[in-house]
Amino acid sequence: MSIHVYVFVLKPLFEGLEWKMSVKCRLWMFVFALCAWNGLCPAIFNDVDSINRVSEDPLCQSAEQNWEDILLTESEKSARPIDHYPNFTDNPLLTSRMKRLMAPHLLPLDSPLKALCDEIFNRAKIINDIKSLERAGFEILFAQKKSLIIVAKHPKVKGYLFKIYLTSKNVRKYGMVGWELLTTRCVVAKKIKQIIRKEKIRSFVVADKWLYPLPQPSTRRHAKGEPVILVVKDMQIYDRKASTVAWIRNATRKHLRELYAVLGRGYASAFLPGNIPYTKKGKFAYIDTEFDKRKIPLSHVKKFFSPQMMAYWDRLVCGGTESGSGVYLGTGVNVRKVTTILRSDASSQT
Repeated sequence: MSIHVYVFVLKPLFEGLEWKMSVKCRLWMFVFALCAWNGLCPAIFNDVDSINRVSEDPLCQSAEQNWEDILLTESEKSARPIDHYPNFTDNPLLTSRMKRLMAPHLLPLDSPLKALCDEIFNRAKIINDIKSLERAGFEILFAQKKSLIIVAKHPKVKGYLFKIYLTSKNVRKYGMVGWELLTTRCVVAKKIKQIIRKEKIRSFVVADKWLYPLPQPSTRRHAKGEPVILVVKDMQIYDRKASTVAWIRNATRKHLRELYAVLGRGYASAFLPGNIPYTKKGKFAYIDTEFDKRKIPLSHVKKFFSPQMMAYWDRLVCGGTESGSGVYLGTGVNVRKVTTILRSDASSQT
């Protein structure tokens, strides 16, 4: 503070500005200097310090920090680091940042799935391409051309699916690489599960998802491959045609209220048959957790409902006013036939 007093007060007082000032002005400046010296005007002289502290403000952190806030909950940020996890803790290809973000979502060491995955993924080259996966015993359910993700299942792991980014593909989407995209899927699934628990939702479920670290590549050629894959619980979903009919025939007002509790918070997707399909247990499942919180086009959702539910959705979303008449979805499927299949499956489950 003494430096500030000298630079801004005493120096102009006794040097070049001295001849322009009256005795009264000099006296007031001297009093002001004494006040500053005794800490009565700290705010004036703390400007420089506050500028130096701007970089420490959480609001001024980089986009990377904001992205980390998305991927980690408060409890996960304060969680203790994992002491030893094979292919993860001592993996030189993983930075400390990568480990910090992925650690809360790793497949538990004591899970029965862990030993099965260790047996299947005994080498990193398995995820080179589709042929490598098939040679390892995987059945490819579908390969998305747009997102480049592979969905597959293995006969040794009953009741679970694998979502994989191939090493041969240069995956980068929304500014994130493969492991970041897979981690986001885990995070959003947990957030939706929290909403389901908080709102006591009974008609919707979300799949459990974990990251599984792959063995370290032995050659530099494969060092750029994806370090993890995603293990997902198989929700036993119907295809899009059957799910389309289920939304038309089975969705009630309760379903719509529970759906709005999630979509209204910015999670999941407006494409109901593909991303919130109907399951063989009689519930709808949130399977698309690729995106974090965002603005969902709620007006696009109602086209998958019956005319009666369309009107109710309008009142639910718009607070009693209808935002357009909407168009009943032309499904192009045999509604009666698919409904019969859904009923027979439901009866077999009971």
